[in-house]
Amino acid sequence: MDILNETLLLLMPRRSEEQMERFFAEKAILKNPKILDNVLSFEKVVYAFNDLKSDFETFEPLPILCYAKACHQLGTIVPNWVANLEIKYYLAYLAFDEGWLEMPDQLKFANEQLKLLYPEKKLDAEQVKLQDLKHRAVRQYVNAV
Repeated sequence: MDILNETLLLLMPRRSEEQMERFFAEKAILKNPKILDNVLSFEKVVYAFNDLKSDFETFEPLPILCYAKACHQLGTIVPNWVANLEIKYYLAYLAFDEGWLEMPDQLKFANEQLKLLYPEKKLDAEQVKLQDLKHRAVRQYVNAV
């Protein structure tokens, strides 16, 4: 039996809009995990899982660390979720634009697509430090849940 969202709002204790967005995103995913196959829907789920209010009329990607946090949390809701190729390329392009050379642990499933976007290159010591800092920042953000 599916309870209408309006009824749930009346039955639940007071919550912020962001908490409600997350609750409804989780409910939608549990009812139909296929919504995660669409980049636009996936982006809105990422917003909700990062306690951000999304605008459904715009397409506005978030930083990679937000996608890492959302995918980490998705693993507890839909443990057998596998990102489709479109989502993998979407994440790879975002990561490439941010200067990632290897995806954070939570997004390793898109490493192959990221590697296709740049030629093999050897990192100097400064670049290695920068990549390490990026990975550390993601771990801290994800673990701050």
